[in-house]
Amino acid sequence: MRSNVFTPAVALLQRLSMPIKMIGMAAIVAVPMLIVAFLLVADNWRALQTTEEARDGITAMREV
Repeated sequence: MRSNVFTPAVALLQRLSMPIKMIGMAAIVAVPMLIVAFLLVADNWRALQTTEEARDGITAMREV
């Protein structure tokens, strides 16, 4: 049963050259890493904006 499920994938991978396989594996790893990196940077950017707003608020309150 198991061998029947993976037969098309095995046949495809046997036809592809090694550089194409490596590029595919790199893409499979790199795409999720890029998405996570973008989300982390966006979250940190929002935190920085919140901190700057809080500092501006503290400055404004000191003036009062």
